[in-house]
Amino acid sequence: MSEYDEVKKAAETFVIRKMSNDMTDDETEEFETWLRASSQHQKAFQAAQSKWEAMSFLEGKLVDPAPDQVSPAPETIPEQMKQPRNRFPAGSALYILQQKVHHLISFCKTYKEAVTAVVVFFTVFTYVFGEQLWMKASADMLTASGEQRQIKLDDGTLVFLNTDTAIQVDYTKDQRLVSLLKGEIYVDVKPDVQRPFVVETSSGTAKAVGTAFSVRKKEYHVQVIVAKGQVAISPHEMRRNKKVADIQLIKNETVEFKIGDVVAPSKTIKADKALAWRQGKIIFEDTEFSKVLKELDRYYPGKIMVAEITQRSGLVNGIFDKDHIVDAIKAVAHSQGLAARETPGGFMIVIH
Repeated sequence: MSEYDEVKKAAETFVIRKMSNDMTDDETEEFETWLRASSQHQKAFQAAQSKWEAMSFLEGKLVDPAPDQVSPAPETIPEQMKQPRNRFPAGSALYILQQKVHHLISFCKTYKEAVTAVVVFFTVFTYVFGEQLWMKASADMLTASGEQRQIKLDDGTLVFLNTDTAIQVDYTKDQRLVSLLKGEIYVDVKPDVQRPFVVETSSGTAKAVGTAFSVRKKEYHVQVIVAKGQVAISPHEMRRNKKVADIQLIKNETVEFKIGDVVAPSKTIKADKALAWRQGKIIFEDTEFSKVLKELDRYYPGKIMVAEITQRSGLVNGIFDKDHIVDAIKAVAHSQGLAARETPGGFMIVIH
């Protein structure tokens, strides 16, 4: 391990220790001595603090210290470096995760063990929360799990963001573009023949002039539902493959597609029922139990987990309120002869 890496790990260890608020006098003195040793240590410590602040989405940016820029250490330690700036919203997922890390650190007997704990924490955090950080930095508008939001764009077009959704908006003199980064939106487009309205996804685009339709980005493909008017669907071309012809949809039609392919041919549906989420309702008609739980999981702020021995293949029918999602999950589980219980940490366990 290089000296630069060792300094970074030491800085992260000291940040965790200070945030745990259980440093002994000897450990505090060791920290202050380490901090005085060089400006590189101070920069590394500031960067580690900023990383924690970025996790809370409150303030701070990650700044890597320059590995070969070492200047004489100051005579005194800046007061702000002595005080941990750890203040996540109580009860939030990050707050709970931080408390678990503090609990883990309390069992560490050496700084080597503490360093290992810090590395594990940041690795897990990047894996679990990395997408959230990127979405918050990239999106112009977004919603959390269970949240819905309606906005009016500059031209009068209405955009309704469903649960766990993120979009970017780019209006030019020639085109009105909304990029769907994740989730689902419903748009009621203000007519403008000179500037077509386009919703872009990683799999393709949906283009309209004056109409209303929804676009949902699923795990492997995209679904478009037309509520009124007409929409042209253009799947992106797959490399070294023939371009898929544009698909024209009219009211009460839907299609599912991915890059270079149509997953499910266009078909007729009841758009109002499929888009009932705009009124806060989730409707299922003869829907497989596993698919129902997956859909409800979009609105649940935690995570639904199903024990393997409790798998069911029955069908579900019902109308549920997204604002009472826990009751909906329990009702669906009960319909299959199962029980659902919430656990600390934001999990809903479905068991026999």
